[in-house]
Amino acid sequence: LERVLEVGSGRGSMGAFFANHGCETHLLDTSFDVLGSAQMLFAADGLACHCSNGDSLRLPYAEGSFDSVFSIGLLEHFEDIRAPLLEQLRILRPGGMMLCYVVPENFFSVQLLGIPVNLALRFGYFVYTLLRGRKWKRPPAKPPLYRNSYTSREYFKILAEAGVSEMGAFGMYPLPLISHSPAF
Repeated sequence: LERVLEVGSGRGSMGAFFANHGCETHLLDTSFDVLGSAQMLFAADGLACHCSNGDSLRLPYAEGSFDSVFSIGLLEHFEDIRAPLLEQLRILRPGGMMLCYVVPENFFSVQLLGIPVNLALRFGYFVYTLLRGRKWKRPPAKPPLYRNSYTSREYFKILAEAGVSEMGAFGMYPLPLISHSPAF
């Protein structure tokens, strides 16, 4: 049975994919609330997961504990990417797979393309609430998050120094992500 870990799991969207394919799935996040949501979502889909509250800089697992380790939207929020990368490698078994989905901060990127889309969604929500005779409430603003601008080259350098010999990168999401939430 393959053991997988989603670091900085949030609700465990990717972890659910692996659980659905028969993997022993572990989720780690700093938020108890979000882990509770993950457990409810997994249970509603008849999936099992093991949730741990913890820090991605000090993963509470022994060396070589997992066949696959992945993080989605996590590493770009670190100024020093070396520490979380090496910590994920530490708990990965020899020959295991690590997947890191990273969206670096770039002026012209899919994030920039998402601005007009999200503004249009917010305006549509505003009009919808007025037409329904409801009072419009401005969604709470999300606090700004730090996002680094490292490219694959910087990640590859750290991984190569750590002894990783096989690595690759590819781009995806040519269109902006659209959320059901106007505040997203």
